[in-house]
Amino acid sequence: MPYALSRLGQIPIRHAPSERAEMVSQLLYGESVEIVDFQHNWTMVRTVFDNYEGWISAGQLQEMLETSNHLPDAEKTILCSPLANINNHLPQPTLIGFGSEIQKSDKISASGLVKTFPNFQLTSDSVSAKNIVENAQLLLGTPYLWGGRSVFGIDCSGFVQLLFKVAGIALPRDAWQQAEKGEPIDFIEEAKTGDLAFFDNEEGKINHVALIVDSKNVIHASGYVRKDAIDHHGIFNNSIGKYTHKLRIIKRI
Repeated sequence: MPYALSRLGQIPIRHAPSERAEMVSQLLYGESVEIVDFQHNWTMVRTVFDNYEGWISAGQLQEMLETSNHLPDAEKTILCSPLANINNHLPQPTLIGFGSEIQKSDKISASGLVKTFPNFQLTSDSVSAKNIVENAQLLLGTPYLWGGRSVFGIDCSGFVQLLFKVAGIALPRDAWQQAEKGEPIDFIEEAKTGDLAFFDNEEGKINHVALIVDSKNVIHASGYVRKDAIDHHGIFNNSIGKYTHKLRIIKRI
């Protein structure tokens, strides 16, 4: 199958080939996809970073000539600052965000702080929990957007995935998938900075994830990216004076 990459700041990935279909995720600038199928003016893709499938409007992708760039273990240069301008083939500079993948031919603005990783893997050896939390704080106030994974709108699992991507760690897209990774932590009092807390609904299905700042606080996307209190019951929202999410499990990646 051919491969392509995004040359736009963020591209909606939809559940079905229609502008009215649910947006299930987003493709960031420089991220690559495998072309799976075509239907009218739509392209079905599978993302290289997290193997997520969905539909993208035709014309929003650029075919890749050097297919080695799509390999999961290929070297990646990632934007680590919230926003930057890229000068590429478009008439005007493209505004890109945190977690975008920078190509060798890209001319990035001076404000763009980047970091190069030889590959992405699921390991804690090279992860700085402090840096992950610092990056999370940069995104405080970002509006919640179902299916979003950019600084312009983000959901809970997209938020966590993006933070770990910038740390060189590949996590799956959805919260329930992320909950299958890492080692379980038995008690909230034993949680450390950078651990992940997962929450379930009344049916027992995991439907939310938050980044643990310390044993008493989390940062998560709920309405917007915010900091809230946590205990063994779950997340407590001081603004409304009640618990909003029921704690299911804590994982250390």
